[in-house]
This record gives sequence, structure tokens and C-alpha cells, in this order.
Amino acid sequence: MLQTIIQLTSITKMKNHPDYFNAKSGDTNAAYKLVNDIIQGEKQQIKILKLAADYPDAILVGVHAQEAYGINKIPETMAQLIHKATGLKIDANIVQSVKVMRTNSNSFYRLANRPKFSGEIQSGSQYILIDDVITCGGTLSELRCFIESNGGIVVQMLTLSASKFSTNINLSEKTKFKLLGKYDIMNLRSILKEFDIYGGNERYITESEARILTSARTINAARDRIAQARQIRYT
Repeated sequence: MLQTIIQLTSITKMKNHPDYFNAKSGDTNAAYKLVNDIIQGEKQQIKILKLAADYPDAILVGVHAQEAYGINKIPETMAQLIHKATGLKIDANIVQSVKVMRTNSNSFYRLANRPKFSGEIQSGSQYILIDDVITCGGTLSELRCFIESNGGIVVQMLTLSASKFSTNINLSEKTKFKLLGKYDIMNLRSILKEFDIYGGNERYITESEARILTSARTINAARDRIAQARQIRYT
């Protein structure tokens, strides 16, 4: 089972790169310079080559995300450069069909407003998912949910950078115990279905998302905060 996401650098180093903003805003050349500079490091090359050795038949899928200032070119460029370095195949036809503009948003906004995906999945095939940064893990986990719900197998995820706790994509036993102790399984599934989070499937909740849910005083308080955060998007 997938446990830990592969992280190539820190958020600080990524954002301090002179081409970061333009790459995030849709500049393909800037994205190439940013990603190429980072993945050429010795430690990064070791991680990428090991990934290809572990999953030689896997398909790379970069998140195609609409950001506040344009279409984020970083994940797509990562997939292309990793393909060039390893020969791993790319599927560019799996795309984000619901755009939520979550850059710099708070945790409950991220929980409430979900990216959704479309595209043809090759049943039984292995997939490696790629994004530029993981904050709460919802984008990659929703993409994973989409692929696995349609017969694919997500074997690994790769990001340039990640925030605290986010590379541990699956729930720790401690967090799972706390979550299910606070919200029984039926109530938890009810909230997930109501707000179309993973189609109601609790197994895709990330460690960070579970921490967000358990930060609310009660299940009704969690529902209210999610509803309020979703309303912000439409006002």
C-alpha cells in the first residue's frame, strides 16, 4: 500500500526559485527551468531513478490545475522531464475537470472545495501521480480515488515540495483512532457524501485532512465549517 509521498525539495527552496511564480502562472519555459534545476540534484536523481526501477511499467500523470493566475505548468513539466530521464510513459489525457483555485487557501476551504478529474483509465495499469506541492493532500488523493475507482492502481506519488504531515498520505493509526473515536464511521461517510469528498469513501482521507476534521469540536461544527468554506467560493 502507498504510504509516503516522494518529496524532492522544500517549499522554501521551490518558492525562492526565480522562475517559480511564472511557472505556477502558466509559463512553460519558466516551469522547465524551475523543475530542471531541482531534479538535477544528486539526491533528486537517485529518487527519480529508483522510482523508475521500482515501477518500470507505471504511467506518469501530472495534475493539470487552474491556479489564480493561470494554468500551473509545473506538474506537467515534471512528468515530461521524468519521462525524458527514465522512459516512463505519460498520460496527459487525465485532466482536472473541476477547478477550485485552492492556492493559498485555508484548510477548511481545501477540504470543502474538491478538484475532480476526467479521462480514460487503463484498468489494471500502475500510475505515478505528480504535483508541484502537497498541502493537505486532497488534490492527489482525489486523483488517486478517481483512478482507482476506474480500475487503475496508484503505486506512488511525487511532488517537488510538501508541507508538514502531508507526505504521510495515509492515516496514522493514532490519527485514525482519534478520527473514528470522534465521528463514528456512518457519520463520517455522511459528511463525505454530502460534500462529495472522495465520493464518500473514507479510505482516501489523508493524514492532514483527518487532522482538520478532528480539530472541529463536534461533527456538526465540522459540517458547518465545511459548508461555510464552500459558500465562500460562490460569493
